[in-house]
Amino acid sequence: MSEPLPADLAYRGRPDRVRVKASLLDQVGGGCPGRLNLATRPGVAPADRSVRRPEPWPFLLGAVVGAVTSVHRGVDEQEAIRAAGREVSRSGVTLHALARSFLDAAVWNYLEAHDERVDEVGPLSLVGERQITHGNRELTAWGLYYESPDGALREVRRLRVGSARDGAESHRWAAVAAKLALDGTTADGRQGDGRPDRVTVVEVGLGDGGTAVVADLGSQAQVRDFYQREARPVIAELISGTRLSPGRDCDQCGWLSTCPAMPRAAGLLGLAEPATHTRSVSASELDRYHGCPARYFGDNVLHLPKEDGVGPAQLRGLAVHRWLAAAHARPDAVACVVEDLPEPGTGVPAHQEVLTDSEYEAAWPFLRQHVDRCPLRGEAVASVRVEPVHRVHDSTADVVVAASPDLVYRAGAARRWRETKSTLGHLPAGVEDAMVRYLALAVDVLMLAAVVRADAHQGGAAVELEVLGREEARVYTVDVTDEALLAAARRRVADAAAPWSRDLDFRPRPSSACGTCPVGGWCPSRGERPAEVASASRAGGAAAVAVEAPPF
Repeated sequence: MSEPLPADLAYRGRPDRVRVKASLLDQVGGGCPGRLNLATRPGVAPADRSVRRPEPWPFLLGAVVGAVTSVHRGVDEQEAIRAAGREVSRSGVTLHALARSFLDAAVWNYLEAHDERVDEVGPLSLVGERQITHGNRELTAWGLYYESPDGALREVRRLRVGSARDGAESHRWAAVAAKLALDGTTADGRQGDGRPDRVTVVEVGLGDGGTAVVADLGSQAQVRDFYQREARPVIAELISGTRLSPGRDCDQCGWLSTCPAMPRAAGLLGLAEPATHTRSVSASELDRYHGCPARYFGDNVLHLPKEDGVGPAQLRGLAVHRWLAAAHARPDAVACVVEDLPEPGTGVPAHQEVLTDSEYEAAWPFLRQHVDRCPLRGEAVASVRVEPVHRVHDSTADVVVAASPDLVYRAGAARRWRETKSTLGHLPAGVEDAMVRYLALAVDVLMLAAVVRADAHQGGAAVELEVLGREEARVYTVDVTDEALLAAARRRVADAAAPWSRDLDFRPRPSSACGTCPVGGWCPSRGERPAEVASASRAGGAAAVAVEAPPF
């Protein structure tokens, strides 16, 4: 049996060896089919010998598993946590302060969850991970594997950084894990003393200590039926994907530099040398980084559990954004009109389902300013798309730059990207001032210019920034062939990208924004950590925060 590889990629090596990791199944149907297929082929590599440069920071969940494993072996909890932090930091980059805070809480939360599971199902011992190898095919799932003393029950646990999930989206991973628990062998090739009578798959949320039993299978037949139904068809799709489609995981792909589906623009970020590793960035992420590097790292890199903390300006901006997105997505590109937006309390607005009454009241003055500037009012407007994502690889920096304009459309033959912002302050004095205040404008200008060059488009192209105040508004337009404005955009983007591209420390930058920082609960620089995290202890409560047939 030999499944195809993407035809447009040149590779070296042997594609016949297939290794399926359970985590890849989560991405089938939403990621790049070609990338996912290639991720299962450890024997192939790009023909030009290009390599993806991996991120340099430690694997946080690996530290959690290391600490938990040590505790199960009798090591004191706090010493196990300290040792795990030291172990994963040996590469020369230590755990970030936010990662250390999370590690401490995550281990305590997991141990509490483990005790609760033991209370429910009886004693469980940690055993080695299992895999299935059949000829040149391998099946694996990274997690924690347990077994009852009599071997009648085997349990596999999946770790989630935030909260446990038990919906249909968890079934694919669980089906692979259950199959491995039943039919897999440990690293030394042992299956165990007979197969279990019962297999459970449990998710553990490290942020809050919650658990979810995704599968509780009371017979070997149930396990195999679950695998056949939930996993095997997805694996067949996974290992046969050939379409190349740029997406959010392009920076994780070893074929990035040779992928024909990825537009390229060397020097787009204005950097003279590569960033610390292959990565991706957007204007909003750079803004977040400059507000506080530690917040950027905790939110965009570690994806730590978040608190609810949104200020009134952000709430207003989100409300304006949601209403405009709904309005511009109407069939036939209908323009916004005054009748869509009655004064709060006097009528029913269009798209009332997207905003609460209080949100509409806050957004209304700004939305009324938009009506006369709605881009869909023009003639010959076509090809309207709301928030499409564009990606370009800056091969000099080795960074995938992403932009998602609020609206993309054509005015005649001309391409237009529109961004909309709301403000209580003064409007920008001009285009260059607007680029300074709104980095997204500068990034969009460079991105659209790169896209136009790649497509050899001759019909003209411009980026529009619409800034809405309570009583006034203005649209700032940048022709992407205007060399002076392109130069201004390059300077603005380079100034923003340079410190981010080399940073390995991501130090906190305390400010008045700390109170609404979504990952502030993990940050020692915020002040006193939340009591439920600082006082977490196992005693006192957890922090809130050989196979007869081939497997596929």
